[in-house]
Amino acid sequence: MVASRQTSWLSLHPYLLYLGALAGDPEIVLTNVERGRRRLTQDCNCTICDVIEEDLDHILRRCPSTLSLWSSLVKTNGWNEFLSLPMKDWLLANIVLPIKFVSDTLCWPLLFPYMLWNIWKRRNDKVVGADYKRQESVYVHSARMIEMGVMRGPSLHYADNN
Repeated sequence: MVASRQTSWLSLHPYLLYLGALAGDPEIVLTNVERGRRRLTQDCNCTICDVIEEDLDHILRRCPSTLSLWSSLVKTNGWNEFLSLPMKDWLLANIVLPIKFVSDTLCWPLLFPYMLWNIWKRRNDKVVGADYKRQESVYVHSARMIEMGVMRGPSLHYADNN
């Protein structure tokens, strides 16, 4: 299904390559579950909600604070698939086939990785004791980063890359 188009989406944004690696090897990411496995912590619960064990899927999709973000953006008829796809397919589908999940498909392939980055950053700010409750929402902050050209990847237009 989506996996056959894997190579095309990797060149869209350098952070997607990183996220794809994370999805393929969750031991790379120091979630609390991984920290517990390495005996670096005894508390494997989520840093944000403190309810359930914190793995990569929980951080990026299932934590209540993350769920509220996604529920405000994802179409209701795509919600079940959005939550049920395996992590790697989920990343791919949001870049290659955003029409399944969102109405504004023009910006989504660029906005989606920025939102993932800001979700991850918010979590890490909380872990290290920084003020993780920003004035801006993850969505607004991600959109502003795109406007400012922060974390700019290769152009999404074929002509610009050749």
